[in-house]
Amino acid sequence: MVIERQPCVLVVEDEFLTALLVEEALAEAGIRVLGPAAKLDQAVELAGADGVDAALLDVELAGGDEVFPAAEVLAERNIPFAFVSSCPRDRVEDRCGARPMLSKPFRDREVQALTAK
Repeated sequence: MVIERQPCVLVVEDEFLTALLVEEALAEAGIRVLGPAAKLDQAVELAGADGVDAALLDVELAGGDEVFPAAEVLAERNIPFAFVSSCPRDRVEDRCGARPMLSKPFRDREVQALTAK
């Protein structure tokens, strides 16, 4: 009997309700959520965890921190990631190149489509 491993997506989001919406959308698609991480140190630590298949990252975190150090860890590990944020796209492209980006507010199916890629 072969047991399929459920894909795992790291969620970095400091707004509780937004994190909850992302978690619910991913759960509906059969995806396990790691996190959500609300602080940069948590995000960096979880970005280095085993079993992470992909990540959805908010750019601006609590305390004025930006998520880019965690994005760098993911990029070094060749783990795909996308941004879910209300910040301007060019701010992300300047730091991380052409990564997928979903603007807030979003729909469940948009979050699910990002993780299906």
